[in-house]
Amino acid sequence: MLKELVEQSKLRRVKAALEAHRIPAVIVKDQKELYDYLRTVIKKEMLVCRGGSVTLDELGLVDHFDEIPLINHNLAHLSTVEKEACRRKGLDADVYLMSSSAITMQGEIYNMDGTGNRLAALLYGPKQVYIIAGKNKIVEDLEQAKTRMKEISAVQNCKRLQTNTPCVKTGVCMDCKSSGRICCDEVIIHWQMRADRIHVILIDQDLGY
Repeated sequence: MLKELVEQSKLRRVKAALEAHRIPAVIVKDQKELYDYLRTVIKKEMLVCRGGSVTLDELGLVDHFDEIPLINHNLAHLSTVEKEACRRKGLDADVYLMSSSAITMQGEIYNMDGTGNRLAALLYGPKQVYIIAGKNKIVEDLEQAKTRMKEISAVQNCKRLQTNTPCVKTGVCMDCKSSGRICCDEVIIHWQMRADRIHVILIDQDLGY
């Protein structure tokens, strides 16, 4: 019980920190509450895209939300050309769904990417961006965010994607020069100029890497 109270307090503190940086945030308990919330912001006429994310996969946001199709470049049947077309459509979406590498207790959003399409969409393009993140993505500060990326996110994603990188064998980020490297581009959101564009949905569960 004490651990649950501490974690809930942490979620509330992160929510307040994000909002102090002009980034609206909500806390949901589970997939059901997430879906209930998304139904209030996603309409059938909207173009909805999603970035690559184990978190979204675990939540069932793969190729549709209710009856609304999601443009998803990760679908196995897509060709390389089709995948790239999906990435470009994401930049003009009404709603873009993604997760985050880490969110700090100070209200900063940290992301590392390989192709860069998620970061491009996060920074500019889609009318609304919803970052969906489990409580395991919360870290104390940007130093811990980068450490988390090197020790957890990058390694686990390289193993999942079966990249030809040293970390797959060693389990530790080597800051490699491999052609298969996926930790290429880094973006930190410190503050939001347009206060209603990027939103964060914090889930009281451990999800993704």
